Amino acid sequence: MRLAFVLTLAFVLVGCSGSGGDGVVPDDFHLVLGEGGGVTGQWTGITVLADGTLKKWQGKAAEENAEKVGTLDKAEMTALWKAVDDAHIFSLRGEKPQNFSRIIMLTAGEKSNEVRWTPRLGSGPTAIDTFYKTCRDLAQKHSES
Repeated sequence: MRLAFVLTLAFVLVGCSGSGGDGVVPDDFHLVLGEGGGVTGQWTGITVLADGTLKKWQGKAAEENAEKVGTLDKAEMTALWKAVDDAHIFSLRGEKPQNFSRIIMLTAGEKSNEVRWTPRLGSGPTAIDTFYKTCRDLAQKHSES
């Protein structure tokens, strides 16, 4: 009985541990986020790769017509990885896309998750909205420099 309890506790702790425990960004890190849909079906967004490469894209699909706009330094990548952990991106579940949606697709540490949601007017920002804004602000900073 005691062994079963210890094993259960171990599985719970491992399952609930964060994604960015040691602060090292995984070699397979690939983040895509964007927004779009609507009548035109156009999407705009950014892609961040493990080496810090930052791309902006626009088109009918994610990462279409992508062009490099900058490179995030190691400190920025570490902060972004921490933001992934803080927002619990790998455990989030989205909703059925509506007319206008946002999307986050993340692969890192041999895990992947895709989250789609519709931004809500009049309500406070959720963890996913805050993460999305953090990424967009970072991209904006690099595309202006």
